[in-house]
Amino acid sequence: MENLRCLLATPGLTISYDTSNQWLYVQWVGMHDKETVRVSAEHIFASLAAYPCLKMISDHSQLIGNWQAAIPSVVQHNFERLAAHGVRYVAWVHSFDDDDLVAMERVVRNMPQPLVGLFDEVDSASDWLLHCPVDLPRRPL
Repeated sequence: MENLRCLLATPGLTISYDTSNQWLYVQWVGMHDKETVRVSAEHIFASLAAYPCLKMISDHSQLIGNWQAAIPSVVQHNFERLAAHGVRYVAWVHSFDDDDLVAMERVVRNMPQPLVGLFDEVDSASDWLLHCPVDLPRRPL
C-alpha cells in the first residue's frame, strides 16, 4: 500500500484511497463508542461517494478498549450501507483484543453482503483483497 492518498485524518480515524489497488484503507485509532462510530461511518460513506470502490480494508489494529457490547448492531447496519454503496469485499483487521475477533465473527456470520474477511494484520488483508474477483455478480441482499 505504497500509493495512499489521505482523504481524512482525525485523531480516531484516517481514511485513505489506495490509488494502485483502487480501494479504501480505513484505520481506526484509540477508543470509540456508538457516537464516534456513527460519525466515522459518515466520513467513510462520504469518501466512498468521492472514490467509489469495490474493496476496503478496515484496520482496527490500533483500537483500544472494549467496543463490542455497545455497537454490534451499528456495525451490521454500516456493513449493509457499505453493500448499498457498492462495496463487495471488506478486509477487517481486528484489534489485538480476542473479544474483537469473536464479536466480529458473530456480526458477519450471516451477512450476505459485503463479503468480510477477518485478519490479524494488514499484509494478509491486502493479499486477500488482491485475490478477490471484481467481475462476479453481487449476491442478493
